[in-house]
Amino acid sequence: MNTEQLKKIFKGIYYSFPIQLLIVHLKHGKALLLFWLLLFGFVTGSVGKHVGISYLFLDPEYLDVVNFMGFFWMGISFGLFVMTWHIASYMMHSSRFPFLATLYSPFLHFCINNSLIPLTFIGVYMWNVSNFQEEKEFKQVAAIFTYFEGFVVGLIVMIVLAALYFGFTNKNVSNFIKAKLKNKEYKKSIKGEIKDENDNEIRSDLFKNKWYIQYYLTQKMKIRAVRKATHYTHQSLKTVFEQNHANAFFIQMITLTVIVGLGFMMDVSWFQIPAGASILLLFTVLLSILSAFTYWLLAWRSVGFISALVILNFFTSYKWLNYDTPAYGLNYEEKAAVYTNERIAALSNEKQIATDLKHGTQMLENWKEKLLKQNPENDCPNMVLLNFSGGGLRAGVWSMWVLQHLDSLFRGEIMEHTTLMTGASGGMLAATYMRELYYRQKNGEKINLHDRFYLESLSQDYTNAIAFSIAVNDLFYPLHTFKVGENKYKKNRAYAFESEWNENTQGLLADKKISDYQQAEFDAKIPMLLFSPTVINDNRKLFISSQPVSYLTRPFNKYGFTYPSFEVDGIDFRQFFAEQEADNLLISSAVRMNANFPYILPEVVMPSEPLMQVMDAGFRDNFGFENTFRFLAAHRDWIKKNVNDVVMLMIRSDEKKLEVTYATESLLGKVFKPLGVFMASNLQDDYFDYCATMTDDLLEGKLELLTFEYVPTEKEREASMSFHLTSLEKQDIMKAIENEKNKAKIKQLQDLMK
Repeated sequence: MNTEQLKKIFKGIYYSFPIQLLIVHLKHGKALLLFWLLLFGFVTGSVGKHVGISYLFLDPEYLDVVNFMGFFWMGISFGLFVMTWHIASYMMHSSRFPFLATLYSPFLHFCINNSLIPLTFIGVYMWNVSNFQEEKEFKQVAAIFTYFEGFVVGLIVMIVLAALYFGFTNKNVSNFIKAKLKNKEYKKSIKGEIKDENDNEIRSDLFKNKWYIQYYLTQKMKIRAVRKATHYTHQSLKTVFEQNHANAFFIQMITLTVIVGLGFMMDVSWFQIPAGASILLLFTVLLSILSAFTYWLLAWRSVGFISALVILNFFTSYKWLNYDTPAYGLNYEEKAAVYTNERIAALSNEKQIATDLKHGTQMLENWKEKLLKQNPENDCPNMVLLNFSGGGLRAGVWSMWVLQHLDSLFRGEIMEHTTLMTGASGGMLAATYMRELYYRQKNGEKINLHDRFYLESLSQDYTNAIAFSIAVNDLFYPLHTFKVGENKYKKNRAYAFESEWNENTQGLLADKKISDYQQAEFDAKIPMLLFSPTVINDNRKLFISSQPVSYLTRPFNKYGFTYPSFEVDGIDFRQFFAEQEADNLLISSAVRMNANFPYILPEVVMPSEPLMQVMDAGFRDNFGFENTFRFLAAHRDWIKKNVNDVVMLMIRSDEKKLEVTYATESLLGKVFKPLGVFMASNLQDDYFDYCATMTDDLLEGKLELLTFEYVPTEKEREASMSFHLTSLEKQDIMKAIENEKNKAKIKQLQDLMK
């Protein structure tokens, strides 16, 4: 083969329709390519690896099982996304290729030649699914092929449906002219249009943007040379594309309507498709909106997009078009709570603190009396306080596993001695669930606290419900409502999360209010549960408890030491929102507010004026240690007289380790480095060390601190901080209890509890 033949082959490849379409996307369709870059990043783990986004695509759960149907819905959603991408590309770029109008089924031929990126993605996706399922889910080859079958079947279903629609509705130029030639008026009108092919009037704008194409792929996957289209009139070609575009736009509108309609089914588990499929639906909606802007506004698309954002931002500032996510159970219709520094300070006055502290002391007396009845010889028992770290479902599973392990070893003694359970985010999912099981066991129900069933229940996926709600409901204005008592609320992903949590915990906590535990906590039948989400407005803590806790909201001591600049940096929730039915707050909402990581779950607004906005407790205290130290400091005099050792158990989902690190940084790395410094967990760790030391001084050496840490068996196997865990991650989390550090802590605890 000589040089000329090679040049001809390479030129033919370069000027083939698939390659030129790719170049068109790179040159004129960068916004559309962004979706593909994100998808490639998701499935390869290059984007969102730390929060486990790749697992949503590689391990799609449907009805709590990863099987053929989960991948089938992934195929359906991917097919819908691909067809929407083809439609968007066709509407934006088809006029650059006039020869398409001469082909049978122009849109079908366009899709075939526009499939380089989708086919590449399918190959990358299947490769990563295969590796993931084999290495992290321990699946056999037969099971993996079943998953592939599900994906391919779903994809084919969508492609066939689209092909049938466009095959029956789209026309090419020959069909169009044949139909029109039957019309006498049309024959007369085109006589003046059929001129020499070099005539500028005929070539017009349709041919000015024309891209040179030599070959294209047919629907039978054969290579064909491109026919010239310049002998057709401009009007004929333009009409064909307009008709094709109208059909494509109609399909986009139908797709959006169906997606919005699915919002009515967000409570039906059969319709809660895998989270990865919901992300593809979300991308489909955004792609449709973006392509509509680009197609209709052309060169004005940037101006139009910015104008739309400005208009949307303006109108959503009004209450009638805006909606906020509430805390379920609270009354938002009555007079709002006054939210000012003056009122916050007034509610934390010395008289109120003294009253609440006396109440808390009596609760401790009840706790001691309970233990004396069990063991009359021990009039100075050990007090246990449990702290749980944030960290998504990883923290929840680790916390639950440690609690179950300790319950098994100590035969329930740990929970009996516990006075306070507090913490942040995922860890409090386990704390709340475990306390409910313990409460029911104390009330006579046959519950084995260290039964693996409860761990498996808590560890089930939460992402499907959340992602599905975002895709079919939250992206639009929520229309669906529900009631708690007499109060009505809109459904969104916050509602979806609480519903899923209640379902995963067998409904044991459904409809439970914080006030339902008030007497049991006071009588010391169960430990006091304390939530402390962060108030965005002023970075205060919102202390949510069934007990009065104003003594935690500000610095004070028995000597009256104070000065004017002392801040009240906490708010007693029940006291502050008493008129807004604070006692009716659902325990599931308290859990959500405490684990309210931004974007995944929406920020919560409280019924106050101005609106109080609440986020994850971890932003200020990811371990709840500040809550515990305040509690111990407030009750220090009673503790010194009545308690032997104060055993503080810290259950954290990461390793407490301060390392010296340095790496040559890129420009972007230097830009984002300051943000990483402010979010670093070791800043809280250092503060914790000082607080622990000072608290031990206050308690005259009675404080014993034991930390149970989740440390992965291998660094690259570390479980992600998300609401979805793989089988390998769950297995790795449970293995961590057996490492040498945690074994040593258990031995220390056994010695202390003797």
